[in-house]
This record gives sequence, C-alpha cells and structure tokens, in this order.
Amino acid sequence: YKLYESKVPVGYVQATNTVFTIGATHVETSDAGQVTLTEDSSTSEKIVNLTGSTLPSTGGIGTTIFYAIGSVLVVGAGILLISKKRMFN
Repeated sequence: YKLYESKVPVGYVQATNTVFTIGATHVETSDAGQVTLTEDSSTSEKIVNLTGSTLPSTGGIGTTIFYAIGSVLVVGAGILLISKKRMFN
C-alpha cells in the first residue's frame, strides 16, 4: 500500500509518502482444524501532521517605543520653536 496526503490543510506541511505492506501468514494443523494467524507488517513509522513554519512577528513593542520617543521629540521641538519665536516678538 502507499499512503499519501491528497489534500493538505491550510497551514500544514504535506506528509511524506509512506509505502507499507500488510499481510498475514497462517499455519493449519490437520488434526484439529485450527488456523494460527500471525501479523506481517513492514512499517512502524508514525504519521505526524506538522504545521508550517511561521514567520516572525514584526512591528512589536520595539516600534511603539520608537514612535513614542519620536513623538515626544517632535512635540518638544515644536514647543521650543514657539517659545523662541515669542521671545523675539
């Protein structure tokens, strides 16, 4: 058998194709008519759904601090400019 993922959900990585066999062997005993079955499987691999890689977040708290400091500097420069103009008039 071949196990493959035909439709990948959004945000997930496609699983690798897995090839495996499933079978059974049996032994019949003639005197009691009993059949003994034993499992024969060729895979022990687990199938895991992995989410895709996420991009790092940008524009977090660091930009907020820069905006705040820049705003304070602009307001301070405006106050300084207005106060200097009033001194000369």
